[in-house]
Amino acid sequence: SDLSVTETPSPRAALATTSASPGELSRRSRPMKVLFHTTQLNYRGTTVAVMDYARYNQEVLGNESVISYCADASFGGDGGNEPTMIERIGQEYELRSATNNEFEKIGHGIDVVYHITSGYRAPENPIIPTARNCAHVIFQFNEPYADRYAYISDWLSNKMSGGSMPYVPHIVHLPEANDDYRKYLGVGDDKIIIGRHGDRKSTRLNSSHVKRS
Repeated sequence: SDLSVTETPSPRAALATTSASPGELSRRSRPMKVLFHTTQLNYRGTTVAVMDYARYNQEVLGNESVISYCADASFGGDGGNEPTMIERIGQEYELRSATNNEFEKIGHGIDVVYHITSGYRAPENPIIPTARNCAHVIFQFNEPYADRYAYISDWLSNKMSGGSMPYVPHIVHLPEANDDYRKYLGVGDDKIIIGRHGDRKSTRLNSSHVKRS
């Protein structure tokens, strides 16, 4: 039968949807080799997400993880490759790189390809003919082009597909909160703190977004 994502997928259930072919899991005598691809390796969220999936693909499912990226994505501002991150990731995983969006070499020996994507078929998204290809969609698109096409949240799946497409939430690590940084930062208890995340250019918070009550 076909493999699908549950309503509340765990890392094990989520990664199990990336089988090389339906029913093949029971016939495998070796762990799968899974390629996790992101266009750029830096300190931002897509790299963090790819690292999380690669880690638990090994620790939870017992598969082998390989990470790949586009080597010609230059670092600058909020995007591109950060050399220190490439070095750090290469110490933990087999690392492969592609240039000019040529992905044939990075797909050698790979059973499953996972890539995090805006949601449309972009040139920097690898499709490896000899592997099972999985697209993880982070923005408001509904253009399925891979063997598995899943959103990052139930809201996005409902918004873009009426809930017909599966979703796999990102992994979130929540530390135990036992400190209050207000005193450390000199912020009074009567002050309101506004937080943000995302790159400095496209997700800026300015005065037009803040409304006093």
